[in-house]
Amino acid sequence: MNKKIKNPFIKQCLKEFRYLETDFGFKVISIVDHYYGIGVDYISSTAGVRVRYEPRERYIFIKLSRLIDGKMPKYDHENAFGLNNVLILRSPKSVIEPKPLKEAFTKTDLNIMLKCYAEAVRLYAADILMGDFSIFPELEKNVKERAEKYNKVNKIDGSI
Repeated sequence: MNKKIKNPFIKQCLKEFRYLETDFGFKVISIVDHYYGIGVDYISSTAGVRVRYEPRERYIFIKLSRLIDGKMPKYDHENAFGLNNVLILRSPKSVIEPKPLKEAFTKTDLNIMLKCYAEAVRLYAADILMGDFSIFPELEKNVKERAEKYNKVNKIDGSI
């Protein structure tokens, strides 16, 4: 990826997550800069990391994936989980809550959040980065339990 990067979020993302390339053998496979999502995708021989900022939702999302046929799965709840799901199990105090929708992110907010997310991935998901997905069944179970609890509390019928 040699093209000149203009988007400040992408520049900061590449800086904060550089360790994925230097320490874990990942490579950048795509850079996305659209109105609906901005971010960077990384893969190694076994794992993927997707970093996305969704300006409309005012939310940064980090997805950690087990590669399927060398690619990150699109919508796969057995092979891909958000970083906050990992943090809920491993370090609940480190969960990064989204900013209220009425408040806009500043450049400083985005930089601080990227730094926090990058540090959290390094500290709490190093095993996943190295291709150890043994936590995935527990993540899947926990996500399902939280969804069921949410649906019950909010009286939502989970059937389709």
